[in-house]
This record gives sequence, structure tokens and C-alpha cells, in this order.
Amino acid sequence: MTTYEQKPYRTVARPESHPERLSAIARSMDLPASNPDSCRVLELGCGTGGNILPWAERYAESTFTAIDNASNHIDVAQHTAQQMNLRNIEFRVDDISSCSLKKASYDYIVCHGVYSWVSEPVQQKILEVCKEALAPNGVVLISYNVLPGWRQRGLIRDIMMFGASLEQSPDPEKKLQSAARTLGLVAAARREKDDLYGRYLNEAISRLQSSDSSYLFHEFLEEHNSPCLFTDFMQKAKGTGLQFLSEARPAFMAGDDLGHEQRHFLDSLAADVIMREQALDIFRNRMLRETILCHEGHTLKRDLRASVFRSLVYSTEYRRVPSSSSGEVKFRDLVSAREIAMPKGDSTDVLDLVGRLGPSGCNLSELARSASEISINCRSEAEIFSNIVALWRAGFIELSSAHYPALSKASGLAKTSKLARIQAQSGESATSLRHRHYELSSPERLILAASDGTRDFEDVMTRVESVAKGTTAGAVERLLALGFFQ
Repeated sequence: MTTYEQKPYRTVARPESHPERLSAIARSMDLPASNPDSCRVLELGCGTGGNILPWAERYAESTFTAIDNASNHIDVAQHTAQQMNLRNIEFRVDDISSCSLKKASYDYIVCHGVYSWVSEPVQQKILEVCKEALAPNGVVLISYNVLPGWRQRGLIRDIMMFGASLEQSPDPEKKLQSAARTLGLVAAARREKDDLYGRYLNEAISRLQSSDSSYLFHEFLEEHNSPCLFTDFMQKAKGTGLQFLSEARPAFMAGDDLGHEQRHFLDSLAADVIMREQALDIFRNRMLRETILCHEGHTLKRDLRASVFRSLVYSTEYRRVPSSSSGEVKFRDLVSAREIAMPKGDSTDVLDLVGRLGPSGCNLSELARSASEISINCRSEAEIFSNIVALWRAGFIELSSAHYPALSKASGLAKTSKLARIQAQSGESATSLRHRHYELSSPERLILAASDGTRDFEDVMTRVESVAKGTTAGAVERLLALGFFQ
């Protein structure tokens, strides 16, 4: 067995790869991507299906193909699909190097967490498969480690690879333990020196301590991990007939956070989007990219077109929280629970309003209508739109081509997805209808497991309250905010 089979990689939802988000980004650049309600999706390196299964459940009229070379991963994915009674998804044990796919048949192709972790010939094959299998107006998302940021991360890998080599057992878990011990010893040796090397090691350890063990093993101890410059990646992509569309998180493409001289430098590169992106990687010491590609030949409109942007749906993971300062507004990220403070103004009013409108998201007219009903300074559509664009460029607002099917208030029957109920019964985390994976408390898991659409919220809360007293109200409130209820 390979280490990939011995140490299964934890496969979870990747919101940046969601067809609604890919569709929105493509349409914003005048590429008429297919409607996710009726499309064909391919995932290369699907693992246990955690990313693609939620889409198959939501889009009954679409078809899904998922490939992985580890049979134990596919067995798990197929079992889950059977539990969900899905008929529109096919899981295949196959190797990307030799897989056979129908030409020009997929509207969306996702290859997350594979490219940097395979040999160079397989990397080339990934690009060739994507080119051949992609529909004329289709888009591809590929994630990969990039330089210069990964040069520092490579230091951690070098130390951990040495530590793993000291363990004679082939057991991946024992090798990971040996690697972690060695990294800890090196960091401790440098702690008293208080030099750049020691500070970096200790900072890296503090970041990695909360990481899943399967991520640590496959990121730092696999045979292959080949970071590359963005320009080199795009040269290979162009050689196969693919062109750069965007990053999956467009906020990373904006230079608003940089100084005047840096922005002027970026402006000088505006005619060459590839070189401009490479410059941004250098300015930010970027480590990972999630690049969206499409066929060469499309004339992409990279200037922001208000007519398209206005037709999309806006949503946010930020919610306003109390602040002791009258001149600032605090927001908490629902994913990380990190709090940030922003100067009070029109943009904070708009961000707060988008959050209040709930997890399903809102379009511009819905936002303007709600703004007119409450007392905020920013009320006209033009003012709201200007602030939405600024918030999107800063990474606070996300775009999708349609609303997410999520309730914002506890009314009617309590129902979540089949997948979320299965996950809640078998583990400590689950995937929301916004395609995000969250760690959940015991009461939250009990509530999801009981929310099969046959009971109203009051009945579900009564049942859970009998075994977890005093916790259900807060649990339901959080689950609603995260977008778990249909």
C-alpha cells in the first residue's frame, strides 16, 4: 500500500471550489459558465468524497464523476453515496496518468491537493486531462504550493523528513511522531538563541499544532512536494491550451492593502496579468494558489462590469459583535472565530447588513430594500454597490451565482442535508449548505441528526434538551448562522 492509502487524507468541503463560486467568477469576466443546476462536474483526486458529495446531493439534475487512485478512499465515498441514495455520481478507482475521459464533457473540473504532491510527468498529465475533458465554456480549479512562500515552509519539511527517516517502522503515524519530535528538538535548541531561524521554527510549530495529522503527513512527509513559481505553472498550462482566468479567492488579486509605491509598480504590470500575479506572490510571500483556468481563445473582460456584478449573490462569514469603542465596529469570522475591528462607516454598515440577511446570501435589490428599512447612511443602490465591491476586493464578501438554500430563522420543519446528518452521527464535524466544514459540539450534532424534516424546530429542541439541558437554543442559533438548515 502507498502512504496515501495507509494514511487516508481527510477530505472535506472546499468552498472555493464550489460550482456556484466558480460560475460567478467566470461570468464576471464574460465567460458564460454552465448553470450549476444542470452541469457536469469532474473531481481529480476526490479522496473520500467530502468535497463533491454535497454538490451531488444539492444538484439532482447535474452529473458528477470523481476519481482517486486509492481504493479504500473510493470505498468510503461509495458507501456514503449509497447512504445518501445518490444516483447522479460515479466514483472510480483510477490513475490520473492513464484515466480515460470523454472529450470536452465537463463544465467544472476540480483538482485540489494533488498537483504539487505528484511527479512532474503526472503534473503534465493533469493539465492535459483538464484540457481534453473540459467543455468549451468550462473552468478548471487546480491548487498547488507556490514560491517564494514555500521556500520557508520547505525548511519545516526538510527537518521533518529527516526526523521521519530515523523511524524504522513503515507506519506513517510513527514516522509523523518521529518527525514532530525532531522538529520540536530543533525548535527548542534555537529558542534561547532568539534568532530568525528559531523564531520562524517556533512560529511554524504554533501554526501547525492545530492541524489534522493527515494534512501534516501528506504536506510534509510525502515523497513528492514540488512548489513552483506561478509563472512556471502558467507556462505549462499555456502549453496545453489553457489560460489564466482568476484565483478562486479574487481578494488575493487586489493590491489595495499594499503601499503607494507597490501599487504603482503593480499598475505598471497591468498589461501582463501573469507577471502582475507573480509580483503579488513575491510581495505577500504566498505559499498556496487555487488557480482557475479556462480554454485559450476566450476573450476575458477583466475590468469589473457592474451589470454582471449586480446580478450575483453576496454573502459573508462575518457577523457583527459588540464593541466598546464608538468609533469602530467589530466583526467575528464564523469559520475561525477571529475578531477584527474596522473604522465605523458605510462599509461596516453594508457588511453588517449582508451578515444579518443570513447564510443564503442576497442580491443588490434585496440589500437595497433592507437598507431602506433600517437607519443607515448608505441607502442608495449606487452607494451600496460601491461598498460591496470594496468589501469583495478586501475578502469580506463572497460571490455566488445563486442563493444558498439555507434558512436564517428557526421556522417550520427542521431539515438539514442527508450528508450533514450522516456526518453528525459518525463524527465531530459536518458540511453546511454553504459548503463549509465545521467542527460541532455534541448538542449541535444531536440537533442535526434529528433534523430530517419530519419534526419542527421546537420538537427537535425538546428531544435534544432531554439529554443536553440548557444548550439547545444557542446550538440552533449557531447552526442557523452557519447555514445548516434547508
